[in-house]
Amino acid sequence: KNVTLLNNMLICGKCNNKFHQKVNTQIGMNLYYCSSNQKKWRDDKFSKCKDIKSINIPFTDDLVWFKVLEVFRDSERIRDEFRLQNLPKEFDPNNISKEREKLKGELEKLDIKQFKIEERQISTEVRWGKGIMSDRVYNKVSDEILKELKENENERNKINSKLSIIESGLEWEDWFDDFTNYFEEIE
Repeated sequence: KNVTLLNNMLICGKCNNKFHQKVNTQIGMNLYYCSSNQKKWRDDKFSKCKDIKSINIPFTDDLVWFKVLEVFRDSERIRDEFRLQNLPKEFDPNNISKEREKLKGELEKLDIKQFKIEERQISTEVRWGKGIMSDRVYNKVSDEILKELKENENERNKINSKLSIIESGLEWEDWFDDFTNYFEEIE
């Protein structure tokens, strides 16, 4: 038996009977047709359909399939479901504002840490300038302070990069590219 996209799914607009399919590859017959005439032949209680037209299976199937693809491609609901399944949880719209606030809080903590490190740096220089601290100890403490400042700056850059990604929507573009590939597979 031949498998077609719309077999037993189409209804005649004139008599409300199901359409059946006629496929004969030897003579090139490939049609959906109203089943009422076949029913009338088997049983007189059925009335014959006034519309004796049939429709071409490949043309109709293609028309419906391309419309399904168009609806699928343009469906916000399908895209949202795909996005929720494929986008990292921290970029879920419900979590984006929470993530943004969390990152801003981390930046504030780094600002406080930066201020304390700079205070320690000034205190170290004052103590060294007054002769309270030897050159060897001053150089060691200064190197540690510079290392901490650099680590703090690196952490700040990582957080700013995450914020930038959230605010610029780069993750959105990535998931959308994935959705396009997913759609092309279906197509």
